[in-house]
Amino acid sequence: MDTEGPYVNLIIFLIVLALILLNALVNMIFSSLTSLNHQKLREMVENGDSKAKDVLILSQDQQRLMQSQNFQDGVLSIITIAFLLLNIKDSLKNFLNRESDFMQMLIMILMVIVFVVIKRIFANMIPQRIGIRNPYTISKKTRGFAKLILFLTRPFVSFINKITNIIMNIFGIESKAIEKEVTAEQIKSIVQVGEDQGVLRPLESKMIHSIMEFDDVWAEEIMTARPEVFMIDIKDRERKYLDEFIKLKHSRIPVYDEEVDNILGIIYTKDYLLEALDVGIASVDIRKLIKPAFFVPEKIEIDKLFSQMQKDHTHMAILIDEYGGFSGLVTMEDLVEEIVGDMDDTFDKDLPDIRSSTKGSYIVKGSTSIKDLNEFLGLDIDEENDQYDTVGGFIIDKLGFIPDEGCEKAVIYKDYEFKILYIEETRIKIVRIKKIKNPEKISD
Repeated sequence: MDTEGPYVNLIIFLIVLALILLNALVNMIFSSLTSLNHQKLREMVENGDSKAKDVLILSQDQQRLMQSQNFQDGVLSIITIAFLLLNIKDSLKNFLNRESDFMQMLIMILMVIVFVVIKRIFANMIPQRIGIRNPYTISKKTRGFAKLILFLTRPFVSFINKITNIIMNIFGIESKAIEKEVTAEQIKSIVQVGEDQGVLRPLESKMIHSIMEFDDVWAEEIMTARPEVFMIDIKDRERKYLDEFIKLKHSRIPVYDEEVDNILGIIYTKDYLLEALDVGIASVDIRKLIKPAFFVPEKIEIDKLFSQMQKDHTHMAILIDEYGGFSGLVTMEDLVEEIVGDMDDTFDKDLPDIRSSTKGSYIVKGSTSIKDLNEFLGLDIDEENDQYDTVGGFIIDKLGFIPDEGCEKAVIYKDYEFKILYIEETRIKIVRIKKIKNPEKISD
């Protein structure tokens, strides 16, 4: 009997170790299968890789893979812990025979916690990261074993799914919403591992997370609120809104009739300025320029709003509250910024208003005021001119038209050339100003 104890303990240790290794192997295989790029797999199949074909078929149903992985992980964990406790209980009692029942129970609980932590690290986290790091090699070599696990777990997973759906239906919960959430969490986990390993940059990781959460945000959360929206009353004379109209970067402006809630539509800044150049500002009839507005409830998810705006080819949505009143607006740029971040802020941080470039040359923002430009370069451009107060406005005035994207026209003022480098929609964003020797020989 004296020699039986060590052998029994060794056998118990080997069985527990084997269960942990089996659990680790299965987790590694399933993590590799859920980390594959299907497009890359299809290219492998087209190149005659028969193993890739098997893997592609196996990895098609991501939901089934995850359910099988979770089932085997739970079952093996329970079996391992139960086997361990049942077989060491007597040994612990002999070792702790002087301790109270409470202390014996407390020590048992602590042992279970320590074991769960160890098991979590060595049977879950490490194998999963290995699977994500080498998905193609691992999935090809273990595809036969993966088929066996899927075959063995299929009846249990199907039974659990049916019971789960019945319970969820009783409580009025849609099963599809839960399945979507599980898939999203799995993707977020993969993205986090990719960032930790340096495969994804923090900005790329942030963008993916933003896309995943795109359908969890309401339009009212990102809208420009009613008090902050610049609008034009159809009955106002141009002198009341013209200064602010020209200063703004907005390409579309809502128009209302007396009451802000009574929105008639929107006008395009480009249309207004073209009409002003043609007939004069005082003669512009805004009613002729109004385009239909796109109205949506403020309680709309931004992914649905994005799809609707794409379908209708519109760039601005007017948000209406529950009482039918105007609450704010959302632009296509607002929606895109939810994914990629604030584009204007990024641009503004990267580039000062005026900076020196090559000898006698300067890179200048189109929004730079004429006053600042005069002070920096020692110019005497008219700062009181009613037609402009920025570099971009000055160039438009000299050109006599509003340039489109891609236009690289230049104008000459005294011994300086103002050349357009970049236009966004109708806004001149970047200009190069260069001192020239013979301005009279250079044409616009």
